[in-house]
Amino acid sequence: MARSVSRVPRPELHPAPTDAVSRGALVATAAELGEVVRWVRGERRVPREDAAARSGVSRDLLRDLERASRGVNLAQALDVLASFGVDVVLVPRDRSLSLRDPRDLPPNSLAP
Repeated sequence: MARSVSRVPRPELHPAPTDAVSRGALVATAAELGEVVRWVRGERRVPREDAAARSGVSRDLLRDLERASRGVNLAQALDVLASFGVDVVLVPRDRSLSLRDPRDLPPNSLAP
């Protein structure tokens, strides 16, 4: 007999910036995330050692993140991204799911 999973309340989340689609990018793999981190660091012209110190991680961990090595955990990756001023916006692949409460959306935003 299959077990049922009880529903949990929707988490309280920060709304995504209204221009997230025009300024952001879809990152679906650790390698793509590493490329973004390396690119942002390069755009800011920050040496890896300085970027690691600013992020509160080791130089080796930052290198591993940029190379998509398995030793980097999500919390560390989010800390590095935040130190560069990069936010992560989650979008369900299943269009029938929404992380936003429809009552919080502006009128007409649900139109196809």
